[in-house]
Amino acid sequence: MGARKPFKVVIVGGGVAGLTLANMLQKFDIDFVVLESHGEVAPAVGASVGLLPNGLRILDQIGCFEPILAMRQESLLYANLRDTSGKKRRDQSSIFGDGQSALVLSGPENRVYWFIFVRLPEVKHGRSIPKYTKEDDEAFAKEYADVYVNDEIKFRDIYKKKINSTLTPLHEMVYKTWFYRRVILLGDSAHKGGNGAMESAAELINALIQARDTHHGLENLQEEDFLRIFARVQSVRNKRAQSLVESSHQRQALMASENRLKTALATTMMTLVPAANLFLPNSSAPLVGSSKINRLPVPFRPRAIPFEDERPAVPVKPETSKTIRQIYAGAMLASSILAAVTTPACPASDLWQHVAPILMYTIEGHRAGNGSPILATPSVMAIGLHRLGINRVIPSYALLHLSRGGKSKRRPDAEETDESLDRYKTHDMPYLRATYLCAFTVQAVAHVASGAPFLTSQTLLGALTDAVTSPSAFLGSLASLSSGASLACGVWVLQNLYAIWDMRRAGYIKTFSALKAAVGVALGQVLVGPGATWAGLWYWRDEVFAGSMIK
Repeated sequence: MGARKPFKVVIVGGGVAGLTLANMLQKFDIDFVVLESHGEVAPAVGASVGLLPNGLRILDQIGCFEPILAMRQESLLYANLRDTSGKKRRDQSSIFGDGQSALVLSGPENRVYWFIFVRLPEVKHGRSIPKYTKEDDEAFAKEYADVYVNDEIKFRDIYKKKINSTLTPLHEMVYKTWFYRRVILLGDSAHKGGNGAMESAAELINALIQARDTHHGLENLQEEDFLRIFARVQSVRNKRAQSLVESSHQRQALMASENRLKTALATTMMTLVPAANLFLPNSSAPLVGSSKINRLPVPFRPRAIPFEDERPAVPVKPETSKTIRQIYAGAMLASSILAAVTTPACPASDLWQHVAPILMYTIEGHRAGNGSPILATPSVMAIGLHRLGINRVIPSYALLHLSRGGKSKRRPDAEETDESLDRYKTHDMPYLRATYLCAFTVQAVAHVASGAPFLTSQTLLGALTDAVTSPSAFLGSLASLSSGASLACGVWVLQNLYAIWDMRRAGYIKTFSALKAAVGVALGQVLVGPGATWAGLWYWRDEVFAGSMIK
């Protein structure tokens, strides 16, 4: 047998993707060389890179997170290689325009980082994509000198004090094929996004290490082995890379008033809803499903929303989640319509049932990400429940809460201060526990004392039993749901079951835990009543969310 050929990775380009990959290879003692055509490493030839949690987690794994906090030098990744022969308040302004937009951020050392985006008359492809010079840069600045970047400052005021600027087209492609034989493209050469480039590098390392274990080394890997490795990387990263590029395009189209109606609605929402409630839930969603280096530990960092691979269960696929969400919305809409045409308002004797919905939706209305004046105002629901009844109001509130769609950020809101991250802490949990326990006790006692009139033999539980034993009896049970009590019971149970499903969807609980909770909801209707069951469910639900936070 001939001698094994030495294995070496040739990295072409000393940018974010190349240097991140080099640091990863160094961690696993894999030989590499970095080729860079410019006279300096990581030259300022691109627009910028903003480090987000998905990229920072990977940088933390290779030992670059702490230096990033202490340094601002662009060559940090390069300096971290062995062989090289505090939270402060910041300001941000986003300006909507007609075919243009501006983003201005204040940073360390009193520096301002700014972006002016202008829509091209048409989409450019291939060789028609323009390459800009310094003269183009200056001509652009002159043309848009009078664009306001905030209420008082024009673009000319910033540009004349610039240290560095670059005029560049915004590429939006994600290639269908990223590799050929022994060559694979990572980063901007395959897809846009610096943080995404780090994820792609991490997936390449994961595939290489797995191949090294399988083949007892990398020296004798054949071309077909590399094809399998590269195909795995692309299969893991392609869909996510496309999604991030598409969402970036949609946000930029919104900012540049590509669709005037959508932009008008967005600006209206910004004036009515706190920015944290409007933007942060949607901003976090693309980040939590990110890749990491499987064979390197993730250093401990406090975070309010765990990454998907840090949760007890694998989150449900978006397609399935969307289908269940639509079914739930349709069921609640149908319940609301059915209640409006078949049942009277709730009698005064049933007022004890109002404690749970008023309390739960008031709490939900104050959560960061869910903030809604209607949800957060108990008097609105109290009047609605009294005048219209539970079986009419609860479905409407459930649909409103669904539309607000707080997804993962479950801590109550707070005013923005220098300690704005306090909103993610659990100081409120003792008060929530006491509130839920009080609501549970009051409603359970009322349910037992009243002889449990709310639950009859023809409730949803009876219908579910009939569904198993006799389809014809099941149809008769469904017909009986037109009575006010039975319909309301069905609405309670459906709302509670969807809350359990939502936890399982996001991976906060395992399937078996979800099933046990569902059984508990069903039994709770009989033993303690729907209101107490709801309060008990929310007690457990908040405990799960608080326990999932990495403190």
